[in-house]
Order: sequence, then structure tokens, then C-alpha cells
Amino acid sequence: MKARAGYYAPAGSSAEKPCAKGTFSGEAQEKCTVCADGSYAAFEHLSHCHKCAPGQFADVSLPKVSDVCKDCGPGTYQGEAGQVSCKSCEKGTFSSSSKAEACEPAPIGHYVGATKATQATKCPKGTFADKTGVAACTPCAPGEYQPFEGAAHCYGASEDHFVATSGASEDVPCPEGSFTGGKKGLTKCVVCPRDYKWTGTTCAKCDAGEESYGAFVHANGNVIMNCAAKLPETVEARKEREQKEAQDAADAEAAAAALAALAEEMLPAV
Repeated sequence: MKARAGYYAPAGSSAEKPCAKGTFSGEAQEKCTVCADGSYAAFEHLSHCHKCAPGQFADVSLPKVSDVCKDCGPGTYQGEAGQVSCKSCEKGTFSSSSKAEACEPAPIGHYVGATKATQATKCPKGTFADKTGVAACTPCAPGEYQPFEGAAHCYGASEDHFVATSGASEDVPCPEGSFTGGKKGLTKCVVCPRDYKWTGTTCAKCDAGEESYGAFVHANGNVIMNCAAKLPETVEARKEREQKEAQDAADAEAAAAALAALAEEMLPAV
């Protein structure tokens, strides 16, 4: 006899019999087949077994005569049907709920540094993450800082401020007697050149007809100067002035070169 699907008929038998729970058969089978791991048959005379859905796994310790499927827990996932285990979320990803078919990437400004994570963590101050799915945040480079958590980028040091190290959460005002010459994002400040004065917050060029005088050394080692009207010029004074102008030009050129070098250091490598 030719048995129907879900039934079997041993050789020479004149009657078919239903497949028992936990088994199945196609047409014209002499015996039923036990459901494979990852599937079950909760009823008799079935032509196929039911696979556990994506986001679930089959508990192989249970008999295959009833629903053996269980949900994957938070921090794990399963993207295929009929599986006997769940997979752990990798670093940079997480799953916060049960029955996940895939893990989520850490959003921008966040990271996931361990496997089987149930949530992403904000990047700490002084770091950033400008793309999704990272396992660690990137420290701000020297010349940059980030005062907030969960940032996607860093800020360049403000004018007349600097950041000497990486991973900074704030920029630092230039020491008295120094400035950045209008530039931002620098790693250090430059001492005020001659014929500049310290205003209390930055260096400023002396007004027309003035020159720097009264230099003294601040506790931080910088030379602090003020400006005053130029005195009537004698021959010796003229020579001194010319010498000073030459020195001033050299100092200004050195200061400009120093600032340009600092700015060049901040450019990304090609």
C-alpha cells in the first residue's frame, strides 16, 4: 500500500498508520522520520516538522513532541530558522530585547566594548565616535577637546587657548604674556613679540607712535611688556631703534613661523 504524507505503511502492510508526535513523513514511506534538531512535531500525521523561527532556538533537552522553541535573550540573536542556539552580539553591537533576529550597531557618539551587550554606552568626555558600530571611542587629538559625553566630533581649541595632550575635555587659556595670533586649534601658545603689550587676556600690537617698554618676567617665565609714546630720537636712539626694528622683524618672523608650524601640525596627514 502507498501511504499518504504524514503516514507510513511497512512493506507488505495493507493499512497505513499515522506518524507519531515528534516524527513526520512524505508520501509512500515505510517509516516516519524523527524531527531534526531545531524543529518539532506537536501533532500526529504531519508531513513536516515545524522549525523554530528566527530570534529563537530549540531546547534539545526537550522531547520534540511539543513546542521546544525559546526566545533568544537580550545580548544575543539568531537570524536563521531551525537553530539550536543563539549567537552573542559582537563588540560594537547590542540587542536590548528578547527574540532578536540581529544586533543593532552602537549609534554615533556611543560604543560597545564587550560581547553579549544589551545596550550601548555614551563616549566619555574627551572622546568621540563619528560612525556607528564602534567598540571604542577615539580620543580627541592634541589641539582639540570635547566637554560633553556622547559626542560625534571634537572642537578645536579656541583663540588664545590651547590643548597640549590628547583626550582633553576642555581647552586651556594661554599663559599671561602669550597668545595664538588669531589662530585656533593649537597645541601651545606663542610669547608676545616686541612692540606688543599684554592686555590681560591676549597680546595686542602697540598703537602708532608707541613702543614696548618696562619688560618684566612673569612667574610663568613669559616676558610681559607695556606700550608708551616714543621719546625724541637721538643718534644713539636711532641706532638702537634700527637695531630693535631689525630684531622686531626677526622676532615677528619667528613668531609667525612658530604659529604656522603649530597650524601645520594640526593638519591631517595625507
